[in-house]
Amino acid sequence: MKLGRNRLHITSAMVIFLLLIITGCVYTNYLINFTDNSSDNGSIDPTADIINPSLVPVTNDSQYGPMKYRLVYIRDNIATAKNLEKVESVMVRAKNAGYNGVVFSNHNLEALDSASDNYKKNLDAVKNKADELGLALYPCVLTVGYANAILSHDPNQIEGLPVKDALFVVSHGQANLVSDPDISLPGGNFESAVSNRFVGWDSQEKPGYYTFADSSIKHAGSQSMRIDAKGGVNRIFKTVDVAPYRQYHLSFWMKTQDITNPDAVVPTVKGENGMMLAFQTPAVASTQDWTEYDIVFNSLNNSRVTISLGTWNDVQGKVWFDDASLAEIGLTNVIRRADCPLVVESEDGIVYTEGVDYKSVTDPLLGEVPDPGFYSIYHPSPPIILTSNSRIREGERLRVSFYSAISTDHGMVSVSLTSPEAQAIFRNQIIDVKDALHPSGYFINYDEIRVGNWEASDKPRTQGQLLANSIRSNYNLIRSVSPGTTIFVWNDMFDPYVNAVDNYYLCNGSVDGSYEGLARDMVIVNWNYNDKTYMNSLKFWSGRGNPMILAGYYDGLGLPIGQWLNDASNSGVNVAGAMYTTWDYNYTDLEEFANEAWGGAK
Repeated sequence: MKLGRNRLHITSAMVIFLLLIITGCVYTNYLINFTDNSSDNGSIDPTADIINPSLVPVTNDSQYGPMKYRLVYIRDNIATAKNLEKVESVMVRAKNAGYNGVVFSNHNLEALDSASDNYKKNLDAVKNKADELGLALYPCVLTVGYANAILSHDPNQIEGLPVKDALFVVSHGQANLVSDPDISLPGGNFESAVSNRFVGWDSQEKPGYYTFADSSIKHAGSQSMRIDAKGGVNRIFKTVDVAPYRQYHLSFWMKTQDITNPDAVVPTVKGENGMMLAFQTPAVASTQDWTEYDIVFNSLNNSRVTISLGTWNDVQGKVWFDDASLAEIGLTNVIRRADCPLVVESEDGIVYTEGVDYKSVTDPLLGEVPDPGFYSIYHPSPPIILTSNSRIREGERLRVSFYSAISTDHGMVSVSLTSPEAQAIFRNQIIDVKDALHPSGYFINYDEIRVGNWEASDKPRTQGQLLANSIRSNYNLIRSVSPGTTIFVWNDMFDPYVNAVDNYYLCNGSVDGSYEGLARDMVIVNWNYNDKTYMNSLKFWSGRGNPMILAGYYDGLGLPIGQWLNDASNSGVNVAGAMYTTWDYNYTDLEEFANEAWGGAK
């Protein structure tokens, strides 16, 4: 619309706008985005996601509005006829309750090339059932944070941590690690205590009330440490000197009785600045006999670490610890690929050559325990074996640098986001899934990626920049293989109110800014139901203009979906749908969720 010489001039855009109003179309369902993608010199970056200016479609659904995506998340393993029958039954119930799509997640989708014929037959049955019911099918792909199945193709594609200048000494034709500096855990056998206070440890929680010397129950020797957990935190601490960027093995024996929350029985290792260095979670039963546990950690840039054994949170019951030890370890879980180099050199700087001075170095147990794609926390390290014509001499002290695989939680592992070999695995997966299912779209499983960005690189970057580049690359990969399909992604690794933050687990550099790699048509699946930050996440994604659906239910842990949708609507946040999300294979509340989210059957 222009004003000139006191006359009203009607433009073609004005006519279209008036027609939209007359026909009842909602023009405000589009967000005008004037993002500045120009560079400092005024030119346009051809790699940017340019929508300047453009109209980005955004839904405007109320609690009982049409909601474009009404999804159920199914992760059952359909390898058996019983589970296939269950999945098909859930799909029928979902259709009858007004759902219009299924997000299907299973580790076999990451390795269809090695899946059994029976699994492939059952996968065909799932596709046929979805087609019969008119349900869109969205398979999960690129599971890079829980990457065991992807890594079954090649265990060397795991993310790892750098070990620098570890000391190896040659004896009888092979080099093995020698701790440098010498290290131990004084008092780890718990044999000496005065008035229940253990000798060799720095501090412990209330000796004689929470922590005790117990001579009646022990793994070895004359006594153990017993914790009578009465709520709160109950631990014993020791600070030890270490060398930066070395790999260490903490071992201990533990027995439990009537522990109310076994997941809260967790040892910790912290660096000088308080950063957690070990994230492995022992598998502990409420009541169990003596069991040995292993924790492996990298000291990173720390010269001292503090170790604690005990319980966290509000826990009741009894725990015994005994025979704890600490040692530096060598080439356990050594990674071999181009951007994770192994360097063997003399202390005066002579770099020795693999295949000439020493035989090829591998860890035959890497990613093979107990099955392909799974990594044991600890096992004995392989040696460096000299060749017959080696320049390395008997007794020589070597400095060895390498990368070692690391896991978190209960065996979580991440796959490399930079390796060309990993990218080839990603591409093959997308092609295999497309050929098997011809899906309506794909659900990218970038979720809880807890190790990353340590590989050797001549281009400094943060974990956030690495994730942005990676998600952009894999978005383009899917678009090239399967044009026009819908692409979903979890919010957490791109959400500054969830995991896109500083100091996230063992990621090198801040994860902030990872969202810059998201294309504007990617559908964000928001699972931030934290009562303190969920509104921040809603507003953040609304401001970016990406379509967003809410991953509700979470086996009763999440926000009630009706409240979530109402809070979004009352704040002017547009939501494109909702997903019934269960991790416990619990579909009991499938219909109730639908009633609350969109009024049930359509």
